[in-house]
Amino acid sequence: MADNQTKKERLAAEKAAQDKEMAKYRTIGIITAVFIVLALALIIFVNSNVIYTAIPAVTVGGKNYSAAEVNIAYVTEYNSYYSQIVNYVGEDYAAQFMPSTTESLKTQVYSESTGETWYDFFKGRAIESLKNYTALEAEAKKEGYTLSEEGKQSVENELASLDTYIELYRTTYNTDYLQYLYGNGANRDIVKRFLELQALAGEYYTKISNEKTYSDAELDAKYAESADDYDYYTYTVESVAANVQAAGESATQAEVDAAMAEAKTEAESTVSTLTAENSTTTQGTYLSDAYKEWLTSADRKSGDTAVFAYGESAEDSTHGYYAIRFESRDNNNYTSKNVYFLAVSDLEVNEDDFEKDENGEIKDTEAYEAAKQAAHEGGVKHAEEILEAWNAGRYDTAEALAEAFADYTDLSRALENAGKNDISDEVNEWMFDSSRKAGDAEIFEISGSTYVFIFTGDGETYSHSLVESELRSEDMEAWSNSLMESLTATEGWAARFIGDVYMERQAANS
Repeated sequence: MADNQTKKERLAAEKAAQDKEMAKYRTIGIITAVFIVLALALIIFVNSNVIYTAIPAVTVGGKNYSAAEVNIAYVTEYNSYYSQIVNYVGEDYAAQFMPSTTESLKTQVYSESTGETWYDFFKGRAIESLKNYTALEAEAKKEGYTLSEEGKQSVENELASLDTYIELYRTTYNTDYLQYLYGNGANRDIVKRFLELQALAGEYYTKISNEKTYSDAELDAKYAESADDYDYYTYTVESVAANVQAAGESATQAEVDAAMAEAKTEAESTVSTLTAENSTTTQGTYLSDAYKEWLTSADRKSGDTAVFAYGESAEDSTHGYYAIRFESRDNNNYTSKNVYFLAVSDLEVNEDDFEKDENGEIKDTEAYEAAKQAAHEGGVKHAEEILEAWNAGRYDTAEALAEAFADYTDLSRALENAGKNDISDEVNEWMFDSSRKAGDAEIFEISGSTYVFIFTGDGETYSHSLVESELRSEDMEAWSNSLMESLTATEGWAARFIGDVYMERQAANS
């Protein structure tokens, strides 16, 4: 009986142990299953657009911006910076001042002194622009200002242009264009929100700017502060180079001094031959430091001459003297002019229509140049059509004319408060002709391009127009800064995805 009892107890203990072991395995299985589910969820989450669109990358004054939104600002700032460089140095040289497209912006140094990368630079600009937009949006809402119908239409026009590329990339490359351009998470709705924010900020800024007015006394006082820089100077100048190279590639200071002495003698001889026929006109702010102080002196009178050295040190790259003659000074106290211009395109010339050599150069350059000349003449004929249409009175406004002939032009816009030296000599002379009246129009060639100019009337006093924009700019900068003073921008977890845009894709594929 005792043995049976012992056996039962032993079996019960073994079953309890087995149950405990099975419970342990069940627990491990459940944990494993949960882990697998969580891992799968994490993978799906990471590979979805949620982290790019729903998690804050930057927070500005309590308003959250996702990585997708910040990346639109990032690309916008990159493109804006590139456009500025092109305006300064031209498209052929712009690449020299931009980061390489074959390396990540995160590894390319923008500032040697601080170690800031190009990525840091553009991210900083993007966040700063969002601060500006956020501040202006908040102020606009406070004042009850909303985006105008024109602003809304402008956004829709830009989206329509994007739609063309979206469809092209979808059908041709099987690629989401917006995500290629702006990074993961970008979609049409997010782009639209950004464009509307940008447009609202721009409109409200312009509204406030236009509301600022300045008295003649304020403008005159501002002008007087920097009259030497604002005034225009007519003078004749000739450079006499010192023959330092003859003394050797690495000239000593003594050799430079000797060459400079010879150049000075020649410059003193040259200065007596200068005449007003070869004069040039330059605004004071752009004068060479070598002779600016002399040229802007109140003591200057027509016919004064002098010589001035430049590059007197052996370490300088150029050496010589300026021989200079003063003709006149203009204080810009005259009525400026308003015009509207249409830049007329030449007809298209396709280089692929011309046979090329093994280096890809066009063989028959004469035929190519003849084709370009014919294309230019075709553009001139278009300009003549535009002028004829205007003179016939078929359009009430220059804007209506430009819209009707948009296919013929590269650019059309109003130019207000133009001065005597702002365009070409021929246009300037035409604008300021005493017989000029509103509605007069003419065709001009400027640097090989064809333009139709329409005179629309007189502008402000030119000296006032020069300083008014500066005063307005200073006031608006102070106003904008005051709006942003209380705003702070903080980066969130999703900030790690800022900059994952098309520039990085280009670099990765190089």
